Amino acid sequence: MASSSLALPSKNSIRIGPSPSIFVRVLTAASISRNRSYGRADVEVERSERLAFAASAKQHMSEHNPHDALFRHVFSSRANAAGELRAVLPQRLSERIDWGSIRLDHASFVDQQLLDRHTDLLFAVDIAGHAGFVYLLFEHQSSVDPLMPLRLLRYMVRIWDRWLADHPSAKRIPAIIPVVLFHGASGWTGPASMHELLDLEQPELEAARAYVPSFELLVDDLSRQSDEQLRARAMQALGVVALLLLKHGRDAPDLLDRLVSWAGMLRQVLEAPDGVGALGLVMRYTMLVSEIVTVEDLQAVLVPLLGEQLREVVMTEGQRLIERGRTEGEARGEARGEARGEARGKAEGEAEGRAHAVVAVLTARGLVVPEAIRARVLSCTDVATLDAWIARAVTASSAAEVVSEA
Repeated sequence: MASSSLALPSKNSIRIGPSPSIFVRVLTAASISRNRSYGRADVEVERSERLAFAASAKQHMSEHNPHDALFRHVFSSRANAAGELRAVLPQRLSERIDWGSIRLDHASFVDQQLLDRHTDLLFAVDIAGHAGFVYLLFEHQSSVDPLMPLRLLRYMVRIWDRWLADHPSAKRIPAIIPVVLFHGASGWTGPASMHELLDLEQPELEAARAYVPSFELLVDDLSRQSDEQLRARAMQALGVVALLLLKHGRDAPDLLDRLVSWAGMLRQVLEAPDGVGALGLVMRYTMLVSEIVTVEDLQAVLVPLLGEQLREVVMTEGQRLIERGRTEGEARGEARGEARGEARGKAEGEAEGRAHAVVAVLTARGLVVPEAIRARVLSCTDVATLDAWIARAVTASSAAEVVSEA
């Protein structure tokens, strides 16, 4: 029987025992049961991993998209990761995994050009006494990737290649089980197996079945899960809130009412270790993806339920959005001004930068910016007016409200 112990991976590789190994590859998120108790060493490892990924999440919020940041922060937690996987994997497989053995690896296998579409997390686990892996992949987009099985196969080969580089004398390779976390409102309608991608009719496919790549995806389609089912998953409050936001954040017209109904879970998030930062990420995600909920809404409705600390969190995250838009816009404007070589380049650059900041904040919040309003904003050269528009852009319900004369 192989040893069940599994050391955390080194910087460049994952070390596993000499016994046969199993990979569980998942495009989603995993978590340890909330009923499991951890020793002090486990807690310290968990905390260090989460702090590292919290920093990564903030970086990814700017570099890629808010879905990526929320996923990385929430599901870098072993508790949330295991809870997600236990809800998705078949019971006969899940019960063979020692969820207390789950450890985070910092490697990623996603194509560089697909980082705006996919995010992955890799965990080492013990499966019935054998060292193995759980691979989690999250599909950011609301549209279905029609080549997802092929993408997965490519990522799986990369995992095998790295494993073989660390085990050059191996004669067998670990198994990998693919799972996809999808949050599109229309539900998953894409292929769920490699066979569906092959350009063969059914009779020819049956004849070739034994000789072509074949595996099926496990898809965690949030649109097919009721809120009650998601809330029943064995994970921390932050994990449940994240799943609910991924499901409803972009499209639900009653999102503010839903946030009120989640107040108990939001309070648990705030009261947990590193709770202020975690709740800040939740509020920032809400402001970025929702076309309905504003900073003023969050303050007016949630502060009475959660206390003044939430007001500070909301204002801090709102200010970050303003600064992000201003910094990106000014950098773009000043660069253009300098390129023209004009003496007034810097002054024009500041105005142009603020103008682009207005558009950037509105776009980041998912609001439509009509061409006429975009042209008006970008042609404005009055810095004071542009600063006022930037401030309005954080809370406005439409682009027209930002430039209103009222």
